[in-house]
Amino acid sequence: MNLTKQKQLSHILLLAPLSIIFLEAFCNSLLMPDLVRMLSQSHHLLSESVSQIARNYLLGLSMAIPGFIGIVLTPLLGKLSDRWGRKPLLILTLALTFVGLLLPILGLWLHSFFLVFLSNFFAFMNCIRVIAKTTVADIAKGTRRKLYFGWTTLALNLGGILGPLLGSFLSNSHNGLWFTLQTPYYFGLGLVVINFLILVIFFQEPKHQYNPKNIHPSANVFRLWLAIRNEKPLILPLAAFLFFEYAFALYINDIPLFWHSFLHVTVSTMSEYTAFTSSIVVVSLLLIYPLWLKWIPKKHQLTSSILLLSVSYVLLSIFSMPISRWLLTIPVAVFAAISYPQLLALLTSCVSDEKYGWVMGVMYSIVNLVWATSAIIMVPLNQFSAHLPLFVTGSLGLIAYGLLKFWQRNLPLTDFFSRR
Repeated sequence: MNLTKQKQLSHILLLAPLSIIFLEAFCNSLLMPDLVRMLSQSHHLLSESVSQIARNYLLGLSMAIPGFIGIVLTPLLGKLSDRWGRKPLLILTLALTFVGLLLPILGLWLHSFFLVFLSNFFAFMNCIRVIAKTTVADIAKGTRRKLYFGWTTLALNLGGILGPLLGSFLSNSHNGLWFTLQTPYYFGLGLVVINFLILVIFFQEPKHQYNPKNIHPSANVFRLWLAIRNEKPLILPLAAFLFFEYAFALYINDIPLFWHSFLHVTVSTMSEYTAFTSSIVVVSLLLIYPLWLKWIPKKHQLTSSILLLSVSYVLLSIFSMPISRWLLTIPVAVFAAISYPQLLALLTSCVSDEKYGWVMGVMYSIVNLVWATSAIIMVPLNQFSAHLPLFVTGSLGLIAYGLLKFWQRNLPLTDFFSRR
C-alpha cells in the first residue's frame, strides 16, 4: 500500500474514535449543571433538614467518585483491551455508562437520592475515552500519531465546551415545559446510543495481533503500576508526564481561588476567562499545532513547548494584575495544547503495540490521581501565598522539561539503564 492510500485509510479509521471521544466528552460535561441543581433545596431530592454544607460535601463526593474509579479501573480495562481488543471493551463501558445514565432518571422519578448517588459508580466515561484514544496509537506512528492525538484533544475540548451550555439549557424549565432535571439524562442516553451505533457500524479493530495467551491482566492496580519498572524506556517520559500534568492541574485549580480571593472578580468574569482559555486551546490545536509539527525540528518539538509553557507559568506568578492574567493565558493555553498530545505520542512509542492499552490506562490513572490530589494541595498553597501555586506550577513544568532533556541525552535508554 502506498503512503497516500495508507494515510487516507488511517484518516477513515480515526473517524470512529474521534466521534466517540467527542460524544463522550459532550455527554459527560452535559450533565454537570444538572448535578449542581439536583442537590439544591428547591428540588426536594434530599430532606429539607439536610444542611447546605452537607449538600456541598455530597456534590464533591459525587464529583470525586468517577475520578477514583478511573484510578482503579483504567489500567485494568486498558490491559484487557490489549488482550481482547478495543471494540469489546468499548461496548462493555458504553453499556455500563447507559446504566449509569438510567439510574438518575429513575432516582428523580422515585425521588430517591440513593439511585442518583449510585449512578456515580457507573461513571465509565473516562474509560471510554482512554480506550478510544488507544486506537490512535494503533493506527498511526511518528508525526501522524502526534497530529492525531492533537485531534482527539480537540474533540475532547469541543465536547467539554458545548456540553455545559446545552446541559444548563435542557435542565431549565423556563426554556420549555418538557425541560426538567431528567432531560439532560435522556439526551445523554441518546448520545450513548449514537456512540454504540458508531462503534458497531464504523469502528474497525486495529490490525495488530492481540495475544491473549501472553497477556495476563491483574485486578491489582498496584501490580499494573509496578509493571512500569519492567519498561525502562518508559520511566523517565512517564515521570515527565506526571510533573507536566500536576503543573497543569495546579494551574487550572488555582484559577477560581486566585481570581476570587486575590483579584476579587465576579463569577461571570471567571466564566469568561475559562471560555477564553478554552477558545485559545481549540485555535491552537486547529492552526498552531500542525505548523509546530511541520516547522520545529523533531528533537525540540516537545521540550521547547514544555519549556515555554513553564516560563509562562512563572511569568503568571510574577505579573498578577488582571490584564497580565488575560495576556499570559494565551501562551499557557497555546503551549499546553501543543505539549499534551506530543506527550501521549511519546509515551505510547516507548512500549510495544500489544501494551498500548496498558500504558494509556496507567497514564489516565495518573491523571485522575493528580487532579484529585492537586485540588486538595491547592488550598493550603493559596492560603500561604496567592502567588505560591503558580511558582510551584512553573517549577514542576521545569522538572518535566529537565527529565525529557535528560532522557534525550541518554538515548538509547537501554544502554543508559544498564550502566546504572
